[in-house]
Amino acid sequence: MTLNRDEHPIHTERTVRIACVGAGVAGLCLAYKLQRSFRNIELVVYEKNKSLGGVWYENHYPGVACDVPAHNYVYSFEPNPNFPAEYAPGSSVLQYLKDFATKYNLHHYVRTQTKVTSAVWNDAEGTWGIELEDLANQQSLTDTVDILINASGPLNRWKWPSIPGLNEFKGHLIHSANWDDGYDVSGKRIALIGNGSSGQQLLTALQPQASQLLHFIRQPNWIVGPFGGAQQTYTPDQITEWTNDPSHLLTKRKQIETVINSTFSTFLRDSPLHQGMRQYLTQTMEATLNQHNLPTSELLPTFAPGCRRPTPGVGYLSALSQPNTTLIVGDITRICADGLVDSTGTHHAVDAIVCATGFDTTCIPSFPLIGKSNQSLADLWADDVLDSYFATTVPHMPNYAMFAGPFFPSISGSYLRTSEIQAEYICQLIDRYQTENIHAFSPSRAASRAFTAHCRKFLLERTVWADACRSHYKADGDSARLSMWPGSSLHFADALRELRAEDYDWEYVGGDRFAWLGNGLSATGADETSDLAWYLGDRDSGPLGSRGARRRVLTKSGTFGVGEREKLLQGRPAD
Repeated sequence: MTLNRDEHPIHTERTVRIACVGAGVAGLCLAYKLQRSFRNIELVVYEKNKSLGGVWYENHYPGVACDVPAHNYVYSFEPNPNFPAEYAPGSSVLQYLKDFATKYNLHHYVRTQTKVTSAVWNDAEGTWGIELEDLANQQSLTDTVDILINASGPLNRWKWPSIPGLNEFKGHLIHSANWDDGYDVSGKRIALIGNGSSGQQLLTALQPQASQLLHFIRQPNWIVGPFGGAQQTYTPDQITEWTNDPSHLLTKRKQIETVINSTFSTFLRDSPLHQGMRQYLTQTMEATLNQHNLPTSELLPTFAPGCRRPTPGVGYLSALSQPNTTLIVGDITRICADGLVDSTGTHHAVDAIVCATGFDTTCIPSFPLIGKSNQSLADLWADDVLDSYFATTVPHMPNYAMFAGPFFPSISGSYLRTSEIQAEYICQLIDRYQTENIHAFSPSRAASRAFTAHCRKFLLERTVWADACRSHYKADGDSARLSMWPGSSLHFADALRELRAEDYDWEYVGGDRFAWLGNGLSATGADETSDLAWYLGDRDSGPLGSRGARRRVLTKSGTFGVGEREKLLQGRPAD
């Protein structure tokens, strides 16, 4: 909304209408951050499902669980002493998100069962026109907002495998992200396609129930064991201790987080840490495969560890070695009415096919997004994601931001933490928009192209992600189109901590970029509750003038003595 700034003090906070798509991890984080820092914000969060929770609401297949230590799969400021296990079941993660929304009164922003069907930029008005479908009442709605945020995430649109004849199958066809709770797998012949985290969790959960379980994989994956400590169910005494004395839980969280934040060079091809990790994993997997009488030639990867997302694989190899489980490596030639045909031409009759085949991770939203000059985001990214910036904004898409966009650090750190980083960055954009005379903002094409070129050079020359493997990090398996962040999650936080305004194109209302100076009065003077001499005192309380100094204060530099960090690592190798 526009504001006649001639009649208002400097940096007056105009009313800003914001729509967020998705009430999962990222959408709830954004709602919290906006509520914490802003006034004069009109926020609505559109959620297509019947409840908030995003991927943790939609995924409820047998065995679904957090595959990183649950106490570190939380917002950094919001611990949860009530997780029942080291790797909590999906229902516990969903409950955590619901409790978070309740505690901070975020539900009133969320409109469930409301699906965004299109968003079109109006350049003259500087607004997004949104079309929606009210799924509960089966009616169409519209909305107009100043800023549009896509928080639907990378695990929002599950996809079927591209196998001829899939729709000809007459048995039960299930996707892991759309699980049929009413289907009983007991005594059934099951084909399970996929060996990522979901596929491995499903195999472990289905194996004791199925009469026969055929596990189809195209390539093996590195099984690294638990990302933190071993799986354990917490005792009531442990949960009580963490509840009554949060410092004990904080110590546990810090130790795990220190390990996570110390291992990025595992993904650097020639680093000592990567070389040591590869040697260790090779020896460990060979020993485990031999122990379970499983074929090393089919289950030990030849590509570098980390080229695909590593998996904990808790219980996976043991389940795979059971008499009722058969491993089948290679492409599936076709699917027919009663089963599948593998690459050797062998037909396998089954009662159900379970597809743990992942998601559409192109970052293109599920709805048409039409930006400046009638430019469609789907068309812009049809061949490659050259036009994207810091995993958050896009040229030609004014007043638009997203979570987990191209070049997002999806393999480093918890998604909740990286969502916080992006939410805080988006808040910087909104703050500038709200308090200045801005009509529209978007990253320049030159900046986005330079950013992409830098990332690709680093990724191709230095990281294991460019190795020969199938991975959602690269479009169609093409390493030249890698789209990972060129660093760790700590590196991501450093890069996004301060807005690089020079990388953006700013358009101003009426063309006057300095109208925000207003009527000559300060915002402090206009606030009757403020101290007009707040800067007087007996010490310098002004902001620190260098990035280095600000970083040292923020990260509590100097609080760790020599060797203390190594104690937290407990002998683990680190960067």
